[in-house]
Amino acid sequence: MIFCELIEALCRNPGQYTMGGTFEEIVAWIEGYTMNARRHRNDARFQLYRFNNWLASKRNYSNHIVAYTYLRQTYANDSEALAELARLFREFVAESEEVNKQSSSATEEALEADSP
Repeated sequence: MIFCELIEALCRNPGQYTMGGTFEEIVAWIEGYTMNARRHRNDARFQLYRFNNWLASKRNYSNHIVAYTYLRQTYANDSEALAELARLFREFVAESEEVNKQSSSATEEALEADSP
């Protein structure tokens, strides 16, 4: 399961992963998971860090470290905030993949131009 799919599963069925299924519990679960994943050379922590930077920039949040926690303050209830967290994370991943694809294409073109 890739990290984005894990975020979606957590947000879709929060009560399966935490006692109360609250937004705060899911955020704590994600933080704990990514801290442990970092120890196992999984890039989930770095991806979460990049997501927070992206979200802070996109939403003009003052703190990029835990920008996704602001979502709870923005939405009326945990369900809405969790749905938005999953949607935004998917959007972030899609944009990141597009940037990576463009970067790879530019690198390939540069290498081809340098070839004799």
